[in-house]
Amino acid sequence: MAGNLCLGRGDLVGAEAKYSEALALDPANSAALNNRALCRLKVRDWRGACLDAAAVLALEPHNAKALYRQAVSLEELGQTAQALNALTALLEMEPSNKDALGRRGRLEKKARAAKRRTSAKAEGAAHGTLQTPKRESLEPKAQGGGGDAAAAAPKMVVAKAEPLISEAPPQPAAPPATTAAAAAAAAPSPQPKVTKTVPSKLAASPQPKIRIKAAVPTDPPKSMYELERVWRSLKDQPNDRARYLCGFKQATYKKAFKPCQAPDLLSEVVEICATTLATGQGQGPGAGPGVGRDLAACCRVLKGLAKTAGFDSMTKLLLSEGDKAHVRVACAALAARPKYAQDAQDLASAFGV
Repeated sequence: MAGNLCLGRGDLVGAEAKYSEALALDPANSAALNNRALCRLKVRDWRGACLDAAAVLALEPHNAKALYRQAVSLEELGQTAQALNALTALLEMEPSNKDALGRRGRLEKKARAAKRRTSAKAEGAAHGTLQTPKRESLEPKAQGGGGDAAAAAPKMVVAKAEPLISEAPPQPAAPPATTAAAAAAAAPSPQPKVTKTVPSKLAASPQPKIRIKAAVPTDPPKSMYELERVWRSLKDQPNDRARYLCGFKQATYKKAFKPCQAPDLLSEVVEICATTLATGQGQGPGAGPGVGRDLAACCRVLKGLAKTAGFDSMTKLLLSEGDKAHVRVACAALAARPKYAQDAQDLASAFGV
């Protein structure tokens, strides 16, 4: 493989390009995915390495190299718990793997230290008190025993403020000018003549851009490339994207939807489920009158996503907190209808929300 030759020479950029070319021809090439994950680790592309390793594990759940590379990238991304899970799975297959043992030890030590810091902060917040300094009285203390304190208090005498700047003595008025020079100075000066220039041609005003609205295909996509192309053409048109999703079949998700190759598309699909299909509130510019609330389509889309290859080991890692919030909104809308109550519970469990 040409990528291996580049990798052997230390040409990481060239190797990654060659592996990407191989994956364009065969997206299920686990060797190319695993080697590209290694290249991305070396260039510190932690997210890309994590996605490639997860794609390998979706095809080969017991691939030791992919598990280790996933653990390294997850650690660098700050996901310590998930990294420990990957290392535990690796050590179940290879208990004597020195690299995995050493990394797991460091991660466990780091996790214990973080837990101690969190506990210390919580304990300090629970028992800490703020001491306010004692304010001293501004009233004068009485001298001697007894007596009227008000009488003992010294009286404040406010002196009359003196002006900071002494007033200048009035100056005598100047006598009226009688000379010819003074008369000339008093005469109004002539105003300069202003000449207006008229342009020969009027500047052309900018013409507004006309955007042609893309048509919504009625047939479901047959490949990931077709899905991405149509989805991008419907940008800023949430209702049209919802119509497009309504035409998907269950087999469409297994055949054409690969979250590891397009994590942004996953987030946008989940958002459409929550804001358009579940609630009928098409958001964003170009929303217009929506397709209406379609709980059946919302349920189909979320079920289809949950059945994509590597959902449990890969897709869940790609879900952000915002994505999970959208899934919760969709599940709440489904749970409100007795017909979809059980589906809502199953989907909430599948997505971990």
